[in-house]
Amino acid sequence: MDVREFLARRTRPAAASESALRGACPRRWRSTASGRRERGRLGRAAGRWSFFVVMPRALLLQVAHPAVSAGVVQHSAYRGDPWRRWWHTDAGLRQVMSADEERGRLAGQALRRSHRGIRGSDRHGRPYHAVDHSLFLWVHATYFDSVRALYRLRGTPLEAQESEELYGDWRRIGRRLGLPAHVMPADLAAFDAYFARALAGLERTESVEDLLGPAPLVPPGVLQRVPLADWCWRTAGRLLFPHINRAIVATLPEAACARLGVIVPPRVYLLLARTALWLAHLLRRTEVAGRVTR
Repeated sequence: MDVREFLARRTRPAAASESALRGACPRRWRSTASGRRERGRLGRAAGRWSFFVVMPRALLLQVAHPAVSAGVVQHSAYRGDPWRRWWHTDAGLRQVMSADEERGRLAGQALRRSHRGIRGSDRHGRPYHAVDHSLFLWVHATYFDSVRALYRLRGTPLEAQESEELYGDWRRIGRRLGLPAHVMPADLAAFDAYFARALAGLERTESVEDLLGPAPLVPPGVLQRVPLADWCWRTAGRLLFPHINRAIVATLPEAACARLGVIVPPRVYLLLARTALWLAHLLRRTEVAGRVTR
């Protein structure tokens, strides 16, 4: 059992909508522990430890959308236990990207069902419904752009053919999420134009303030039972979290930084993000080596 499976088995959804997603997925394929079930370039990237380096970037972009932020604030328990919410998001994403087309489709349907009751008004008084295609499209788009950022951070930007392959995977997963083909941009050029327009509508929402604010000083549940873990977590969090935040912001598009009112950090923070990728790669190699020797 690897670390992610260990943590995933010890976390539980923090809201009713999250329970609905897990309940709708057969137990025999709920595993979030390995990349065995992912296929395609997008699924392989999302199934690696390195994806955790850019996942905060995707989440920050998502909640900078006023309607997405309103849904998160009004219907999620992320403030009470952000770590459970984090692991649940990762689990749901990996389920939708299952190598088995039918299982991925069922996971996508379950995800949409779990969001049907999420509705309300954003801070401007505009109504929203979480299953609107425009909101699902934006959330899905942030993952695609963040995977591209992952390759750039690694110093191996995708070639044209690889980008097309990645985009084809993204559209395929989008259909599992219930997005009609005509809703998703037809090609990469259309996606880039869509993404630029979407960035222009982002705001420094309440959820953005939470993510860019003080460190979440409560450790994940699995560490709370370890002696001295709470003290170590709080001490390290106060020292490191501001720098981790700047490293996340350093990976954002400049247009997003401008909309969120944050200063683009010095380039040293991009180096920090690349160092985190290297550590994630090393952790992955250690994990694989451990499996081989068992």
